[in-house]
Amino acid sequence: CNDFGIRERTLINYANVILFWPGGFGTCWEVFETLSKIQTNHLRRWRTKAIFVHREFWQPLFDAIAHFRKLGTINAYGDRIFIPGVDDNTDEMADGAYIAEVVDSPQEAFNLTRAYIEKLARENKLSRP
Repeated sequence: CNDFGIRERTLINYANVILFWPGGFGTCWEVFETLSKIQTNHLRRWRTKAIFVHREFWQPLFDAIAHFRKLGTINAYGDRIFIPGVDDNTDEMADGAYIAEVVDSPQEAFNLTRAYIEKLARENKLSRP
């Protein structure tokens, strides 16, 4: 991509799964941009799953998200961003459908990605806009 904005739109809008690996400011910007687009339904795709790799690295971010919700700066009601370990006791999580998943290893990330794509394929939802 010749432009960062085009890269971001392509990355987020056409992905079924987005893997977040430990990184710096750019990675965190992409995390919040992606979660904001998932939250507000501003994606071209009907559903995108975010997978965070290396729980220990991301836990402080999840703690910050929980803090933002507690303060009311992020609306926890219906925001569609459910994170294991943060939202496990939420009534809305009765079906267990997390938008964000957290794994500890590359192999777990691969397995979760593959299982999600196979699920979408079985449901004939891979090409749905």
